[in-house]
Amino acid sequence: MQIRFTVDGKPKGQPRVRAYNPKHSKHAKVYDPGTANDWKSLVALAAKKVAPKKPITGPVFVDMLFSMPRPGNHHVSCDKSRPVKKTAPHYHVSKPDVDNLAKAVLDVLSDIGYWTDDQLVSVLKVAKIYTQSEYQEKPGVSVQVWPMNQPSVC
Repeated sequence: MQIRFTVDGKPKGQPRVRAYNPKHSKHAKVYDPGTANDWKSLVALAAKKVAPKKPITGPVFVDMLFSMPRPGNHHVSCDKSRPVKKTAPHYHVSKPDVDNLAKAVLDVLSDIGYWTDDQLVSVLKVAKIYTQSEYQEKPGVSVQVWPMNQPSVC
């Protein structure tokens, strides 16, 4: 059983938990800044449509390809409808970090019950590239999930 889905939108990484020290307190408080909530809602919406009927209980392979929006200076002119320069890079090498992008998606899949625990993700393949053109290809993510069959152990 292979599960596939795509999400259109500008990918956001899972934000780091923040800490602050309230006045007159000896202990710091922590919170999630919630900057990726809209993105994670889009992922949940797409993932729920193809979610497994029962949570996966064995090892899982997950493949994610993030397509990031191209900046205007990658195009022949600043008009994003113009072709991409031949010298423009293919791979996206700036923020958000690839591990934070993956973490946001994995957290959503755990929350909606794809598996019993995200520790079951045994193989994770993640890449982030630039879209070819804003009009030909939308920013977003393509996700594939494969439960990995294990032979019986005697």
